[in-house]
Amino acid sequence: MGVESYLELFTTMYGWSFAAVIKDVLLNTGLCFVPLLVIIGRTWLEAHQSRAIDGADAAWMVRKMEVELGCAMVVMTLCFATSPVTSLSQMRLTYTEDATTINPNPTTVNGTNSGSTYGTNGFTSTPATVQVPVFWYAVMGLSSGINEAVKAGIGSNREGYREMAAQLQAVSVSDPQLRAEIQRFQNECFIPARSRYLVAQPPSSAVVSAIKTYGAGDTEWMGSHAFRTDSTLYPALYAQAPVSGWPLDPVQDADVADNDIKPDAGRPNCGQWWSDSSLGLRSKMVSSLDTTSTLVHKFNMITSGVPDEQRQDALAILAVRNTRPDGNSIVSNVGDDRGDKGFFVMSSARVAQILPESLGLVGSVMEGVVASSARVPIIDSISMAQPLILMALYMFMPIALVVGCFSLRVMIAGGLAIFTVKMWPMMWFVARWLDDNLIGSMFPGASNVVDHFFNAPLDATGFQKQAILNVILIGMYLGFPIIWSGMMAWAGHRVLNGIGEMQKSAADKGNVAGRKGVGATGL
Repeated sequence: MGVESYLELFTTMYGWSFAAVIKDVLLNTGLCFVPLLVIIGRTWLEAHQSRAIDGADAAWMVRKMEVELGCAMVVMTLCFATSPVTSLSQMRLTYTEDATTINPNPTTVNGTNSGSTYGTNGFTSTPATVQVPVFWYAVMGLSSGINEAVKAGIGSNREGYREMAAQLQAVSVSDPQLRAEIQRFQNECFIPARSRYLVAQPPSSAVVSAIKTYGAGDTEWMGSHAFRTDSTLYPALYAQAPVSGWPLDPVQDADVADNDIKPDAGRPNCGQWWSDSSLGLRSKMVSSLDTTSTLVHKFNMITSGVPDEQRQDALAILAVRNTRPDGNSIVSNVGDDRGDKGFFVMSSARVAQILPESLGLVGSVMEGVVASSARVPIIDSISMAQPLILMALYMFMPIALVVGCFSLRVMIAGGLAIFTVKMWPMMWFVARWLDDNLIGSMFPGASNVVDHFFNAPLDATGFQKQAILNVILIGMYLGFPIIWSGMMAWAGHRVLNGIGEMQKSAADKGNVAGRKGVGATGL
């Protein structure tokens, strides 16, 4: 039987294990038989209070008691008594993540090998086997089957943009030597090159061409193509001290090449220092992010249509942004789509032009910050709450049946409650599917996803769109289950009323039969 989360592997087992403990307490104390006495006493009292006319009370009472006790015995058999045939074990209870482009073949796990910290540092004494009453087992199996069928029908053609973005946001450069090298490049290359660029107006043709190709924000981060292609910028600037790993160059390091005691490393120019495929800073940063040996591979899979140069830049931007070396405008890729100067290089006319837009953008940014900060806690909370709610339903079901006098209404209400909550993850699957396709629509093409979604905080337009997507995703995660639960509550009310009418009709037939019998005797 399939479940919808790692946690549900264990809450299902514990819920029914606790239910078995509660059931044993009710059996051993005799409390589970009290409802049968209540049914008999209630039926007798009702017969003598409201049916004591025409001598029909006895016949009605017998028929009423047959119906009530018969229903109670059926409910006890289906929902209270357990069966080895419908037992659950850690091996039979399985979970498989939804397939995406970055994880096309997810592993199926179970309670004995969950692939998570559950069962290792928590839930370590999970019961190996629990016996589940027939009706509840059927409801659980039906719910799981419908979930899987709906997912299969919709299709697992998700790219996994959110998962990839979460993985990218969680990584940073942890190596202190590499962090120091990033800081050195910032001080020795980027800041001097940017100062030369701002002073040398109008910009060179190489800079203009690079900005046209890579956008106005290209000059606002240390990996700028404009700075790398202009011969007066990165190619003309050198590291001020030897950089570890770089060989001594007799030409570039001519001032020290003939020393009796030579330096251990050379001093590359800034273009080499950044771009070299093996010793370059960008290559080192990208390699440092791939701590699991799969991150870059997954990133390349999901951005297969993007040129390698752009992918490398995107990963370098993430490395710099998450590492946050000291200094200004390290990665400030804030611009617009009209080819103007970036946000940090504006004329007074440009400021006046964008002021009305900025005032409207402030509200969007504030809402976006709230939505971005709330998205993960809200989704994680309700995703963890669902298996815990199910565990509570399983655990307290024996008490609910006893208190409800083994009523059919209680059985159906409990079944609908389990069915409703078990279906929530299917709603969230639909929400994730819609979110993934909305991202693909709002950021068409893998290049736009890289530039404006994965690096959205660096881009005003991308940030605004991502804020909207976050609000929509939260609304779907909360709204779909609410709508579904409300619909099931309405349907359940109709069903429970129908069951009540059915029982009342069966009892009333006894009353009619009793009246006819009394009339036939002439009494």
